[in-house]
Amino acid sequence: MNPPFNREQFLEVFRAYNEAVFPAQYFLYLIYQDIGLLVSAVIAWAFFLLGKGR
Repeated sequence: MNPPFNREQFLEVFRAYNEAVFPAQYFLYLIYQDIGLLVSAVIAWAFFLLGKGR
């Protein structure tokens, strides 16, 4: 019983996935990380300003 695709086909699909999808996912993850850092910094700054006013 052999798999429905051979090793060359699998490597070809895997290579295409790495070239097309992986960089986009990576950049989206970096942007997502940066947005998280910005939001946490803004929240900390707001707490600092609110605490300083009292």
